[in-house]
Amino acid sequence: PALQPFGNHFGPVVMEQQTAAFDYIKLAYLAPANQVASNIPPVSAQIIEPVYHTDFSADDANQWVLPPTDSLTTTLTDGYFKMVRLAKTGYNLSVTAANLKVDMHRDYLIETQAVHYSGAQNFGYGLSFACDEQHIYHFWIGASGYYYIGSVDKTGFNTILTWTPSDAINKGDLSKNKLGILHKNGQLNFYINDQLVTSHPEIEFTGYRFGVSVSANQNIGFNYLTFGYLDKPSATRV
Repeated sequence: PALQPFGNHFGPVVMEQQTAAFDYIKLAYLAPANQVASNIPPVSAQIIEPVYHTDFSADDANQWVLPPTDSLTTTLTDGYFKMVRLAKTGYNLSVTAANLKVDMHRDYLIETQAVHYSGAQNFGYGLSFACDEQHIYHFWIGASGYYYIGSVDKTGFNTILTWTPSDAINKGDLSKNKLGILHKNGQLNFYINDQLVTSHPEIEFTGYRFGVSVSANQNIGFNYLTFGYLDKPSATRV
């Protein structure tokens, strides 16, 4: 299988007790640099009122890149927000700033697309939403082909839908998957690669921040994040 590089240097190597000569070395790209953007799906036509969109080509006021720790490194590289976790337990998330307030009672769509470069196959990564100091909600997939919906509070994890297999998931390392949460008509609808995998009755969220997250020891890249409303503002909404 292909290897995920960690640096940007290359050159010849000689091992053990050998003498070697190299005639030349060459690196060439197979596609122009501006073609990278074509890997990002367009903003959904269902969105009437866009609120936030990033292609992770640069950081913004939400400060997606987190301070490095012994268990986590985050970078913005080649149009991806990369989260590399070394710890085999726990999870990390990066979410929008507190001053980016969204209305979780309106009809909305949250989307991202993620690549599983390497690491644990049976742990979650994906979207986190409706986050505040009391609750964090997760819509996760695993590279082994399962998805999970749950929340975290001061007591720990609370399962909304246990790990469930789905043919909609592209499995294994270097797989790319699109995740979406669509709230409409009092229902939360969960999509994987544009396929509806499950629905759940509306939840009275207290939080409004959203972002991406990775659990266990995984190397994941996210290439965009979008939030937008599917309806127009109501004059009677408070």
